[in-house]
Amino acid sequence: MSEDLAAHDGGAGHAPAAATRADATPLAGVLPVVQTAFNSDATVDFGALRTELEWIAEQGVAGVTIGMVTDIGLFLEQLAAELVPGYATF
Repeated sequence: MSEDLAAHDGGAGHAPAAATRADATPLAGVLPVVQTAFNSDATVDFGALRTELEWIAEQGVAGVTIGMVTDIGLFLEQLAAELVPGYATF
């Protein structure tokens, strides 16, 4: 973690909010959500992922993002509560 990032978040590893940074660059352009394809055995299909990322890059997008605001978040909360001692959901 960079010194700059650590100074802004107390060492938690989170990027500071853009509103708190005078030098922040505003988001602009298209930022598609990358979908993760899985094989039938629940492993990541890296071939499909590569194909998707190559196609996205060919479209001239400004960047990409991941879909952590989908139902997977609910699953991860439940999984963390089951696997991590003392983990509390809110």
